Amino acid sequence: MPEHGARSFGLINAALGAGTVIGGLLAIRYKPERQLAAGAVAMLAYPHPLGIVLGLPVWVPAAAQVVVGAGIGVWGVMWATSVQTQVPGEMLNPHPAPDRR
Repeated sequence: MPEHGARSFGLINAALGAGTVIGGLLAIRYKPERQLAAGAVAMLAYPHPLGIVLGLPVWVPAAAQVVVGAGIGVWGVMWATSVQTQVPGEMLNPHPAPDRR
């Protein structure tokens, strides 16, 4: 999208960030039984950057990036929650803390 310039690139990246925040907030409320499956389905929201290739208006890839960001946000929350709730604590940090006496 070089013909649109830096402002358009910034708008598209800001849309990705906004989508990530939206997805993270939605995922905090959503409590699926199979968290990793739900996160994997959310990652299907990741479209190819066809807006750039096809020369579509800037709002099209920006809207797509909001959806992409939401998928990434949901995946991140589901992954972190699964790790913290399903993996035993001693496996998360197998090295004991140093004795600080």
